[in-house]
Amino acid sequence: MYILEHHSQNLLRKYGGPIPNSFSSTQMKSVLKGLESFKTLIGPRPSVVTKSPSEARMLAAEVLPEDGLKSYLKGDLQPRKTVYFQEELDLYKHWHLTMTIDRKACRPVIKIRDAKPDNKTRGAPEGELFQKNYLFDLSDTDSEFMAETIQKIASELGLVSATRQGFQHGLIALRKIFMEAQAIFLEVDVLRRRNSKIVFANSRFCFDDDAKKKARNVYLSLWEPLMEDEAELYAETFGLVYVKMDGDIGTVVNGAGLAMATNDAIRVHGGRSANFLDAGGQATNDTMKRAFKIVMDDRRVKTIFVNIYGGITRCDMIAESIIDAVYSLSHQSVPMVVRLQGTNSEEGLKLLEDANLGIHVEADFDKATKKAVELAESIPTPPNADRPKAITREVLHEDTKRHTIEVRKKMKRQLKKKAKRDEKAERARK
Repeated sequence: MYILEHHSQNLLRKYGGPIPNSFSSTQMKSVLKGLESFKTLIGPRPSVVTKSPSEARMLAAEVLPEDGLKSYLKGDLQPRKTVYFQEELDLYKHWHLTMTIDRKACRPVIKIRDAKPDNKTRGAPEGELFQKNYLFDLSDTDSEFMAETIQKIASELGLVSATRQGFQHGLIALRKIFMEAQAIFLEVDVLRRRNSKIVFANSRFCFDDDAKKKARNVYLSLWEPLMEDEAELYAETFGLVYVKMDGDIGTVVNGAGLAMATNDAIRVHGGRSANFLDAGGQATNDTMKRAFKIVMDDRRVKTIFVNIYGGITRCDMIAESIIDAVYSLSHQSVPMVVRLQGTNSEEGLKLLEDANLGIHVEADFDKATKKAVELAESIPTPPNADRPKAITREVLHEDTKRHTIEVRKKMKRQLKKKAKRDEKAERARK
């Protein structure tokens, strides 16, 4: 999950990192108030240098309406826009710093280098820019981290005592963010001003999606729905794992391992997958409908490859779900290859053949993959290239609202059943 710069800078400030004077706003009123404290500033990124507050107001007015925007998360379907302003800095030195994981060493690492050729650091060899990696341990205390890592970096960068304190605060803040929010990488520009102060600016933070539950408070404050793809948001809402890729063969598979094997097989036979989609272990009627809706919303898709292994869920039940989904969503215009293997697979394949929906059925993995690639190669233009998107912000909002109501009702029913069971067990004990 990548976050917007104003979020990453605010996160640095929250953890005690030194950042330039800056503010972000979604309303013109706040922009006017914030500009009063600025003499020189940089406008919304991509960077635009403005010479006066009046010029900055004109720039912000192009992005924000005068009455401001309500938050998308509160139910307003109009996208939220944000402008971020930062004071212009008088720079003396400039370094790029990245905190990430060194895959070979299996340890976190701080990578730092000179940003410009005219920005020679004292520790750099003659004729070369300074560039060095510093491994550290997450188990170190703040004092150990300062003594063993920060002091070493500061010395090699030639930072005097007046500038080291800001640098220490910044690196400790980055380390805390890295640990608590489980970041993939944190990038900042370390800027030494002419007054010897250090500030961290132009931050670019990326976090692991799988850490949302562990660092829920951090993620809820940083997450921007406008940065997400509608189809991926829709899939996440309904418990499907969907990632858009760069091919033209849509895939619907149950199980992450089989989904990866399917994408690999498509590539081996000369095709390219349009997505990774794990529909989960059950592949129910509703699941298949939503999976097809997601795949078909990608206008690049020329054919759909459904690869299902029936274990606990029988293949004939899965075949019925596929037939119902195809009927309800009217996807006959896009060729479909279905491979079923497992419990009652023969019955399931026969059901699909008898449905007369033009579905190509196959039990063999390799043959099914070849067929999907051949069909995609034989179609010059995707059948749904001109079809309007089915998953829009409005559809996502309404479907999510209905799904939330259904989940709450289900939870209430489960709680009532549990209460009855507990009551019955209590009576039995008495």
